[in-house]
Amino acid sequence: MKRESSATREADKVPEPRQTPENEQPQPTSHSDAPEEHPAKKADPTKELTNQLQRLQAEFDNYRKRVEQEATDAKERGKVEAVKELLPVIDALELALTHANTPEGKDALAQGVATIHSQLKQILERLGVHAIATEGMVDPRHHEVYLTETSDKHPANSIIQTLQKGYTRNGTILRTAKVKAARAQ
Repeated sequence: MKRESSATREADKVPEPRQTPENEQPQPTSHSDAPEEHPAKKADPTKELTNQLQRLQAEFDNYRKRVEQEATDAKERGKVEAVKELLPVIDALELALTHANTPEGKDALAQGVATIHSQLKQILERLGVHAIATEGMVDPRHHEVYLTETSDKHPANSIIQTLQKGYTRNGTILRTAKVKAARAQ
């Protein structure tokens, strides 16, 4: 049998009502110490929850707008950076066109176009853009066959000629390479 401690037994006892002497009248309890509760002043839990929900909705709406604005700002910064990268190319193109009208124009124009091509390739490399290899066999994920040709020199489905370069950026295909492929006889 389990023994109870004296503290537990004391706590279990219900206090007896206070006995008032016969000549003493029971005093009415004063409510002036306790805050007076009116039905109108009681907090309505539904109203509180509604207010809380409205605040949360407003906070979420503000958060959503802030995230959208940050995304828009990031896109704009990216565009500005891309344009800054292209400005030297525009300068080189204008210089090449200026020199094209001189007696040595053909050579100057050819040299200017080569410089511009080199600058653009460097910009694309800095941005993580790389040309798709077009040697060997056709890979349908990277190459789009525009033309085919019967060839004794090349095995079937091998690339004979690149018609337009394709590009990838960080593994994502930006544009497939357009190629001419050999077909079996």
